[in-house]
Amino acid sequence: MCAHSCMRPGIRFTFSRLRTCLCCSSGIPVPRWQRSPRWRDREHGGFYSEADAVRSRRWLLERAVIFFTHCASVDAFQQWMYTTPEGRDADARDRKWLELRRRFEGDSVNWSGLDAERIARWYYQPHFFEFPFYYIEYGIAQLGALQVWRNSLTNRGEAVRKYREALALGASRPLPELYKTAGARLIFDSEGMRELIEVVEEELATLDA
Repeated sequence: MCAHSCMRPGIRFTFSRLRTCLCCSSGIPVPRWQRSPRWRDREHGGFYSEADAVRSRRWLLERAVIFFTHCASVDAFQQWMYTTPEGRDADARDRKWLELRRRFEGDSVNWSGLDAERIARWYYQPHFFEFPFYYIEYGIAQLGALQVWRNSLTNRGEAVRKYREALALGASRPLPELYKTAGARLIFDSEGMRELIEVVEEELATLDA
């Protein structure tokens, strides 16, 4: 957010200097992804041992993928809860959450005998109660951040330059144009998602080599 404030002085109209929520959200993970190669160890100015650097890197990559399953669960759940009569029923809400968790998480984790604990996850998600229909922005922002990071793997300087150009536009352009300026796009198709996840998987493979 500070970067937005510093990069928008040339925009004439005050309202066009406002930060879009999605770009603000992208501004959180992008620096994390950009810095991560230099977190690796003390040799690169960091503070991790080599083993801890690999662990941290793996955690960041794995969390990026796992987050999308949670984001999809939250968005689908709130859409159902606020737009159908069944959403008013407490027991129906629990059943729906469990159904969505099974749909998006699959059987990657064995939750046998822990349905109550799995259901309870939605109870402490504040967005359902305070900011409904907002959470999907985090997913879109993470997709943008991953694309900027992917671009940085081949040309770090160019990726950072394009990202800063996008930040400098503030709210003066539509969101698709902001993402395009940053060297990214709004991904809503399975093929685009698959390509991005494959990059993450390839990076994880290098850590396990």
